[in-house]
Amino acid sequence: MFNISIKEMFPRHLACLKHEEDSAQSDRVAAAEKAISDQDLWRVCGMMVATYDQNSAAGHDLSDQSNVGWLLLDRADVDDPLDVVMLPGGRYAVLRHVGPYGNLTIAYDYLYNEWLDESGETLRNGPTFEMYLNTPEQVAPEELITLIYVPLESA
Repeated sequence: MFNISIKEMFPRHLACLKHEEDSAQSDRVAAAEKAISDQDLWRVCGMMVATYDQNSAAGHDLSDQSNVGWLLLDRADVDDPLDVVMLPGGRYAVLRHVGPYGNLTIAYDYLYNEWLDESGETLRNGPTFEMYLNTPEQVAPEELITLIYVPLESA
């Protein structure tokens, strides 16, 4: 149904907008983009990433986004309202989702409720995160590519 691989990942740093409880995801993205631009950080930023509390992701409550930001490709000093957040290294199940963001709950359902049981893998404590390989400004919704990373215990 979905392409899932297991990958080892080194710890990575994100330049993130600090989470605000009542702000919509699109507002957070716009505010993060503005802060990145204001601080002239685009030169050291890679892919856009959103992190989620693992319990929220497992329950498909993706409205409880912990952070939104960009991978830092090099060291950088960031100021308010941005923060540097570390994504822990280790083993991850990586699901490749192609299609509209509105269908991501189907991917999460498959990953947590089918693949995880069938694979024999065990969840590790840590954030689940999405990496966006393209954006709605670049491609049609059915061509959006999102990688979902779920932390796994060591083999």
